[in-house]
Amino acid sequence: MAYTRQVTSYDTLGRATDTRLTLPADEPLVKSGAVASTLDFETDYRLDGTVSSTTEPAVAGLPHESTQIHYNAFGLPEQLSGTSNYVQNVAYSQLGQLWQLRLGATNTNTVSIANSYEAGTGRLTNSSVSDETHSGRLQDLDFTQDQAGNVTSIFDKATIDGTSKLDYQCFTYDGYLRLTEAWTPKTADCATTGRTTTNLDGAAPYWTSYTYNTAGQRKIETTHTSTGNSSTNYNYGTTTGQPHPLTSITGEHPATYTYDKSGNTRTRPGTQATQTLTWNSEGKLASTTEPATSGKPALNTSYLYDADGGLLIRRATGDGDTVLYLGATEVRLTTKGATKTITGTRYYSIAGQNIAVRTATTTGTKLSFLAADHHGTRCIAL
Repeated sequence: MAYTRQVTSYDTLGRATDTRLTLPADEPLVKSGAVASTLDFETDYRLDGTVSSTTEPAVAGLPHESTQIHYNAFGLPEQLSGTSNYVQNVAYSQLGQLWQLRLGATNTNTVSIANSYEAGTGRLTNSSVSDETHSGRLQDLDFTQDQAGNVTSIFDKATIDGTSKLDYQCFTYDGYLRLTEAWTPKTADCATTGRTTTNLDGAAPYWTSYTYNTAGQRKIETTHTSTGNSSTNYNYGTTTGQPHPLTSITGEHPATYTYDKSGNTRTRPGTQATQTLTWNSEGKLASTTEPATSGKPALNTSYLYDADGGLLIRRATGDGDTVLYLGATEVRLTTKGATKTITGTRYYSIAGQNIAVRTATTTGTKLSFLAADHHGTRCIAL
């Protein structure tokens, strides 16, 4: 049997409300008991076309769950709930900017994320995270930007009840808006006179400089430390007339890369040996292989896509992870020798933000609330 994704029901406006994914009975994820062969999903809409609820099946220890989104009078999402509460409330500025999120399964143990913006430009100036179990903020990021909108400093004033250091990061750019210097001074001062190795401090001190070639690609990356400087050089251009692909790196971590005629990467450094990549007729990654070396077995991974071109399964051969991607849910089958472990992960989002994750193992489920930096990278889990 083939892997099949089908629409089983539409609403009166032609929107898909029920979909079904069918997996072959001999699929290892099905045989392991991680998922059923047939998986049904539902989506309901409001009159204005916004999603009112989604329903995902029970998989890998995660429950069958219907998640509801509630909106305010302006049509902006303000609450999210399912098997438990996830978002208690979302507050917006008069311009519709995300101002504050209050997360929590109950009203007595919540996490608050607050944002401040610059008048006129709407640029983010502060983002903070606090909860009810710590006396101070868990994250308190101040941002400054230049007139072009480039972030010139990020100052984290939170020390998590004194268990971590204040963290100051500074950035400078050239006339083409490319990052040229990034460093962590001891104090909240980005003056270039303080850009010295003796003045570095913070949770993860660093000072890195960057130069670029005439095409705008990174040419040299220099790391400055108290013991001296080390440089990494980036070289571009293939022998088949492709001027822009990265072909080699020289320095502390040398590496080489090769490409096919379409520009797809053919070989690159792997975790234990040179990794070879193959691509399908649609230009999507089909497999990666690394040979056995130093007593370590070969590492091979294949990739299976659905009819829409989305990644459906990443499958490891031998030891490793096989992952089934089901929208907001992931099912993972980890093989290590004769031992196989099943885990499930489900993410929850509102207003374009991933705010929570539920994980399931053989011992039960755990719900964690997430907070991110200005790039959307999740850096705190509570």
